[in-house]
Amino acid sequence: MKKHFIYLLVASMTLAGTSTLFTSCGDDDPTPEAPSTPDDPGNTPTPSNPEGNKKLNSVEQKQKLESIAKAFMGEVKANNFTQLTDLANYCYDHYIDNDDFDNDVVTTWFNDALNASSSLVKSNITTEKGSWYTSVYNYKYYNRVILLANFTGKFTAQKQSWKKEKADNLQFNFTDQDGKACNITVTSLGNTKKAHITDTEDWDSDYNDANKIYNQYIDEYKEYLMVPEQIVITLTQGGVKQVETIVNIDHSAFTGPEVDLSKDGLVTNATVKIANFTWCVQRAEYSAKNHKASVSGYMKKGDTTLFTFAADANGVDATNESLNNAGAASVNFDLLGQMQIKGTCSNVKAYSDLINKADDNDTNETLFKSYINQANELLDVNVFYDKGSVRQANMKLMAFEEKNPWNSAYNYWYAEPVINFDDGTSYSTFNAYFNESDFRSVIDLFNSLIEGYENLFDK
Repeated sequence: MKKHFIYLLVASMTLAGTSTLFTSCGDDDPTPEAPSTPDDPGNTPTPSNPEGNKKLNSVEQKQKLESIAKAFMGEVKANNFTQLTDLANYCYDHYIDNDDFDNDVVTTWFNDALNASSSLVKSNITTEKGSWYTSVYNYKYYNRVILLANFTGKFTAQKQSWKKEKADNLQFNFTDQDGKACNITVTSLGNTKKAHITDTEDWDSDYNDANKIYNQYIDEYKEYLMVPEQIVITLTQGGVKQVETIVNIDHSAFTGPEVDLSKDGLVTNATVKIANFTWCVQRAEYSAKNHKASVSGYMKKGDTTLFTFAADANGVDATNESLNNAGAASVNFDLLGQMQIKGTCSNVKAYSDLINKADDNDTNETLFKSYINQANELLDVNVFYDKGSVRQANMKLMAFEEKNPWNSAYNYWYAEPVINFDDGTSYSTFNAYFNESDFRSVIDLFNSLIEGYENLFDK
């Protein structure tokens, strides 16, 4: 089976990082320096017995990865979110999926605000005569411009319905299963800039049997969002803030009256706090002028940093999904301060072309291996421990033959990422290294973790 180059690139550069949870190119852009470490938000755990400058063999690395995986999963157990999911389940059962509670005030307000955001641009009617009936197509074309400041109001839950009052933002006030006062608030701040988001269609129809006319009503919408400089969403329960989301959009990167990513840039950051956890995108940036993109961020539990990440790429075009100009790319991932993955691809477009050529020659062993080897020359993905300077392993692609048991003429070659250990002992595919036998306790712990989250949402 052929594999798309994106799978191979992403797998090679990031799979080692995610694997520990179960037990991390077009124009001639210069090869980037080793990816910079993302800004440390502080309180990254410092290992008590650093092994970063000691070369570990493959067995020792299994023990190290098992320890890291267990430590991470111990921090993100489902019971951290019990209070919040209990609240969400109660709200759904009591205020949403409840025939005795009337939501008409909210739905009417929303539909009125949505209709007020729409303006008819043009309309036309076309007809198709068939042998049994005539089809009449009624087209209407709208612009729908969503301004969050128009979706405002204070809604307070009464015994069987919502009461609406005027407000400068959007608020929902209600009580939880214990009678505690709760509040959800959505606020947009600062100037706005128009951005085209997507296009949508609404279809409806009716049939006039007397006239044998089949009417079809097609409403097409160009959807725009007036992007504010800041969006703040909060949820409080009994006076305690349980959720807070803050998104900041830097408007200085927009050059005209409407956002145009073919010539503009985009700079944003976002922080989401839920219970005792924080997910933060410290900076996400795109430049149409320089065709560069970058992102960095972290996840924390309380004051402890669970992971940090950073990535950047050259030759990026936000308006085109092709990789015709894709250049150098890099990633940097740190898990609990105990494992670091640092990877670069010196030319994504060239890497893509080589993988595609290998796929096109998957029955020719010599050509297939040649293209994979050339692709490996563009990829440099390394594993370190405890923020040390000694590389412990690196990842490359390796060619494997899939043999047809009935007819060798149908044999073909494929590539998989493999781990090469720097102590010289061995290499291994991910499936072989992270096997169910050696990582049984980690897999059991992971399954227990997933089961805990499933139980949360099944209440």
